[in-house]
Amino acid sequence: MSIQRLRRSQRQLCTSVQASGAGVHSGAGRGTVHRMGQGLEQTLAVLNGLVGDYLSRTRNGLATDMAFYHAGRALPLTREALSAAFPAASPRVVVLLHGLMCTESSWKMADGTDYGARLERDLGFQALYVRYNTGLPIADNGAQLSALLQALLEQYPVQVDELLLLGYSMGG
Repeated sequence: MSIQRLRRSQRQLCTSVQASGAGVHSGAGRGTVHRMGQGLEQTLAVLNGLVGDYLSRTRNGLATDMAFYHAGRALPLTREALSAAFPAASPRVVVLLHGLMCTESSWKMADGTDYGARLERDLGFQALYVRYNTGLPIADNGAQLSALLQALLEQYPVQVDELLLLGYSMGG
């Protein structure tokens, strides 16, 4: 199934859910469409965990490319995009790496906060979340992560004094 068909199905389901007044799960301040988008992203994460190597090898549009994510979207690694996303960028950076078949949303807690936000608030870190294809060999993901971190250090709006990698499961 193509990504366009998945997204069309998602929109149709969202419309049906909204029309019925049903919610997918609770979440203050979040619309049904946003929650359904998270469901699609999680489904793609599971698919990538199962057959991500095949999706990547065949250049399938469902394959997840490694990237930093901010506010649910891939964050371009340019100084301008990073400055816009993090106007008060801290020289202390924490990179959060999710586990097998997950996305960066796995760092969220039941109260609506997440680990990165707590590290920002309590310890002055700037949190950056990586989304990646967990179905690729670990060595391949490691090489991609190395290149991603190098690009981050080159484009980050302030000098990075401290870089902390925080992961669990496959991300750890």
